[in-house]
Amino acid sequence: MFEEEEEESNKVKKSALFIKANEIYVLVSKIASLIPEEDSLLSSFRDIIIEDAFTICSKVAGAYNSDIYEVRMESAVLIRKAALDLKLQYHNLKAFEFREIEYYPLIIGHIEEFRLLFLDWVDTFDETDKLEDEWGLFS
Repeated sequence: MFEEEEEESNKVKKSALFIKANEIYVLVSKIASLIPEEDSLLSSFRDIIIEDAFTICSKVAGAYNSDIYEVRMESAVLIRKAALDLKLQYHNLKAFEFREIEYYPLIIGHIEEFRLLFLDWVDTFDETDKLEDEWGLFS
């Protein structure tokens, strides 16, 4: 059982989608480290971008091996939201005069690369593996 879980974990970690998600997380972490601690407003944006990047990674990892359509779709929605929020934080950081804003387009470029991989991944979702959705969202 543990061998199967480890094999599945390795499969996720080797997927292009997870690799790109992890690259985004590392890049966001590096850029976030440039935000001065003493600026409380910018620090709050730092926390937000790190959380968004972490959400992308964790939701990819959590949904990658699930065969349940609703689980995958729910994760896809949360991944998309986090990625879009991460892109939009550029404007907040710029408006509040983050000094190293010129690095942020690197994140946006990585998100665009991720988006293309994401589209391919979503195309693999099998709608025949559905559960009854009591909320009616993915029915």
